[in-house]
Amino acid sequence: STCPPQSRAWVMEAKNLALNHKTGRGSARHATLYVHGLPVLYTPYFNFPIDKRRQSGFLYPRLSFGSQTGFGLGLPYYWNIAPNYDDTFTPGFYAKRGAAFNNLFRYLTPTSSGNLNLSYLPNDWEFRRFQQYEPTQIPASTPGVEELKNANSRRSALQFDNTSKFGQNWMAVVHYARVSDDYYLQDFGDINTPAHNQLLQQGEVIYTDPDWSMLANLQAYQT
Repeated sequence: STCPPQSRAWVMEAKNLALNHKTGRGSARHATLYVHGLPVLYTPYFNFPIDKRRQSGFLYPRLSFGSQTGFGLGLPYYWNIAPNYDDTFTPGFYAKRGAAFNNLFRYLTPTSSGNLNLSYLPNDWEFRRFQQYEPTQIPASTPGVEELKNANSRRSALQFDNTSKFGQNWMAVVHYARVSDDYYLQDFGDINTPAHNQLLQQGEVIYTDPDWSMLANLQAYQT
């Protein structure tokens, strides 16, 4: 907590409390959370960290609500693979769209750092309904109608970012983003984009020294 020790804005009380400084974990039995003196949460067992060591385990659930997705629930699991690698896998469910899965892998090496973020919906109910209904409301010759009809209800997104340094002078930067269909950003909007309808796919090689610099850039967009 960021509250000062003397603050009693919230208090957790437990019948039994054990703190294990070797493992960096604490456990409480028959614990109650009080906010301004009022009990708001009871749990028969609660396990929690007591230091800054990273540990594998489930994180707090993610709750959301949106007009495009309805109520959403995610249950993230954090895997502490190594001191410089970790992975967070989040199975979830959207009331309007069905099951969803997200995976975030992060890494840090002496020369590189980056992350790979994948999202996947195996069967988007709302998008399948949209495919059936929307083409009946517009002329068949409208651009994009055939693409919409043929789009798959399996929907996905990928984002990869990497920065690598080689010696004192060379550096490489990669940013790659892609989605499964033209409507993904409209429905979920969870990919960093330079524009509301474009996904950047870019690789750069950079050389610098005290007297001159060079940049080679390969760039494309998914529109």
